[in-house]
Amino acid sequence: MGPIIGKHNGFINQYLGDAIMAIFPGSSMDALNAAIEIQRALQKFNLQREAENLPIVQIGLGLHTGPLIMGIIGDTDRLDAATISDTVNTASRLESLTKYYKAGIIISDAALQQIDKKDTFHLRYLGRVQLKGKQSAIGIHECYSGSPHHDIEHKTKTLTLFNEGMNHYINKSFREAGASFEKITIINPNDLTAKYFLTNVNRYLISGVPDNWIGVEEMLSK
Repeated sequence: MGPIIGKHNGFINQYLGDAIMAIFPGSSMDALNAAIEIQRALQKFNLQREAENLPIVQIGLGLHTGPLIMGIIGDTDRLDAATISDTVNTASRLESLTKYYKAGIIISDAALQQIDKKDTFHLRYLGRVQLKGKQSAIGIHECYSGSPHHDIEHKTKTLTLFNEGMNHYINKSFREAGASFEKITIINPNDLTAKYFLTNVNRYLISGVPDNWIGVEEMLSK
């Protein structure tokens, strides 16, 4: 993945266990293009692993934009290069959300606003979330441009239904939202994001929704 990041004007700031933190000083467009190419490269890599009877690798990518501080921190006995920023924390939280929403790439409103040619990407609005440790909610989007071709076709075909479902969902019209998401799962059983929202809808229909719910998903874990 490293050469792909460099190809799109980014650099790897840190390796964090099984994660990569990359920074793109130029624009969110560079970051999104890199994320899409990373997904495509992973698909080819997984074909090789399957041929060798090895388990496939799955990853999620979270994209956010904002200010940060880079420098040397520490004391006289130990110094280390570090990046300190709430922007970095938010990007990390968005990466974690890919597991909940079953989306390969999640990009924040702030990052998407910096991209001029939005219509060149395949995007779906996922609503607003309040991330753990944050005071305010942010809007998030799924980018499925790096998905396998058949997934792109199916998600594009059902995009109007998905947008209708999200609109009903945010406005607490859960029966109508459920009908939209259920249609999507019939057309495309592999759309795990639609299944995620359908599960939420069914839960709200059975157990009710808090009076103060305003369409914001509160994430209580990282």
